[in-house]
Amino acid sequence: MPDPNDPMPHQAPLPFPPRRRRPLPFIEGSANLEAIGRLKAWRSGLQAHGGRPLSVVAAVTGAPGAGKTMLLEREAEAFGVPVRGPGADFEAVIGDGAVVLDDVQELSPLDLFALIEAAAGRRVPLLIAGRGRLTSWAGQGEDRLPDLENRLKSIAHAELGIPDEAMLAQALGADLASRGLKMPFGTVVEAASSLRREFAAVAGFAALVERVAARGYRRPGPLLRDALAEADGFTL
Repeated sequence: MPDPNDPMPHQAPLPFPPRRRRPLPFIEGSANLEAIGRLKAWRSGLQAHGGRPLSVVAAVTGAPGAGKTMLLEREAEAFGVPVRGPGADFEAVIGDGAVVLDDVQELSPLDLFALIEAAAGRRVPLLIAGRGRLTSWAGQGEDRLPDLENRLKSIAHAELGIPDEAMLAQALGADLASRGLKMPFGTVVEAASSLRREFAAVAGFAALVERVAARGYRRPGPLLRDALAEADGFTL
């Protein structure tokens, strides 16, 4: 028999079936439309013959959590290649088509300079992304490489802005859904408004919600409120 003291006696706990998570989509919004447009123009230019050798190279920068890696994953998929890290053997892969490289700030200035020169000389599309200012990848102080700094100033550059609340809400809803946690969008928007303005905070909070959900909840509202109470590392 239903418990008369239960305010929702006929509602079963939220279903949280295990499932294989799918890669999250890149969220487009006001903070990155200009960057997307610049990359689109860069890709269109790749189809043209001739032009400057450095026109095959483009860079993506932005604040931590702005979505650089997600954007690289989308661009890499369009090229039909994987996103690579600084430890890749570029001589082995640069002849396989486009090269998409994340975390270039971890490369030495000499290695990055050599990679850009190789891509430009062979006319291989090279898309790079990393933390910090674009020219900071040329090194600092005595390690600064002026030739690399000049190359970086000459390539196509797309800078991502800080995501707004609408973008965070879309990302949070998609991340929760990929974990089997489908929530009313209004509830998701309310939770997203409390998060730091970065996609990394969204991913961390979604993982926390998944752990908290394992305790058993009837409604999404209390679940998200309890998760927010434990989300000091992800909230404003």
